[in-house]
Amino acid sequence: MKKILIFLLGFYIGAVIFMPKKAVFYKIQELIPQINIEAQTKQTPISLNLQNIKIFYASIDSADIKKVKIFPFILYNQADIYDLNVKSINLTLKNIKIIFTPFYPIKAFIFGDNLNGFINLKERKIHITFKNPPSSIRGFLKKTEKGYVLDERY
Repeated sequence: MKKILIFLLGFYIGAVIFMPKKAVFYKIQELIPQINIEAQTKQTPISLNLQNIKIFYASIDSADIKKVKIFPFILYNQADIYDLNVKSINLTLKNIKIIFTPFYPIKAFIFGDNLNGFINLKERKIHITFKNPPSSIRGFLKKTEKGYVLDERY
């Protein structure tokens, strides 16, 4: 039993270290053709680092991100997003963390300095609660006792 656990742990660590992280990133871009992402990429044994990111939606310059660190640990996946600037609504978010685990494959959770919420992958819904949103997006949000809520389908 001990040998099997050591083998499985070694296999898991090897899969995380030798995973072609850049190839996974480019495959995701290929699966979503209306979104184009330009970035400087750097792969480390445990993460994929993206810097100076420009996001184009239908060839329109939509957002800039200073830095993203993606940790694809297979059983626990995390993306740390620093300085997201959405140009169309003049929205800047400083630190965002997105967490996904295959043990709960229906939702990806979002945490940030001024927000928290989730993405329901099955129902294709985004639910984000802002504590104190900028005035540029308050018109798009519903006010509740917990804060300002964004409920959208994608």
